[in-house]
Amino acid sequence: MMSARLVATLARGGMAVEDGDGYLIYRGQDGRRTSIGRLTVADLAPYIEAEDLRRDETCPSRWTWATPLVPRTTAAHALPPHCLSRPAKRLVRRPFFLQVLQDSFEGTDCTRLQRAIDRFHQEIELSGRGQVITMNWDMVPHGRGGGRAMVHGQAAASHQAARTLKAVARRLGEHRSAMVHRLIIGEASRRRFAEDFGLSLRGASNEAKLCLEALANAYDNGAPPAA
Repeated sequence: MMSARLVATLARGGMAVEDGDGYLIYRGQDGRRTSIGRLTVADLAPYIEAEDLRRDETCPSRWTWATPLVPRTTAAHALPPHCLSRPAKRLVRRPFFLQVLQDSFEGTDCTRLQRAIDRFHQEIELSGRGQVITMNWDMVPHGRGGGRAMVHGQAAASHQAARTLKAVARRLGEHRSAMVHRLIIGEASRRRFAEDFGLSLRGASNEAKLCLEALANAYDNGAPPAA
């Protein structure tokens, strides 16, 4: 579960930096900050093979998600220490689901769907985070107290997020739920989304639009309210 959480961090704009026989994981693109964890070569190999993770051309030891949810920063201070003098990287295209959202919807419809996407991301992260925290009691602060209360609070939020995700999945159905997860959490490109579900490129765009609408409807009509 820890590795899944770290991979999700990469998908949301983090980076992996080669370190011996593994990778240090950072929340953002600034290598001067403290890493939040470590993944092995085996952990990231499937994502590199699928081209979800790509090597930074300006800094070969750094790997970033091909189409991150959060746009990559190209300012010099966002690079890891040994790459600070490297030139800025090319602009990154929008993720496929954001292309569909921004090109197919507008006004209140766009806002409603974006809110559903944001909530889906948050609850995916919360549900994973809580399972990690509740299994790592050695991480609970000692001394002045409050540590366990904080952990229990986060665990409660995690369980609530998990219940909401199950309700959303029931509303979507197994096939649509898989499509939504691959589209939004996996951030599949249009080509990969089409290949994964046996669609034409045009059909992939239409299905992606239906996925976003279905997710918003699931939250509006079938999912518990946010805590």
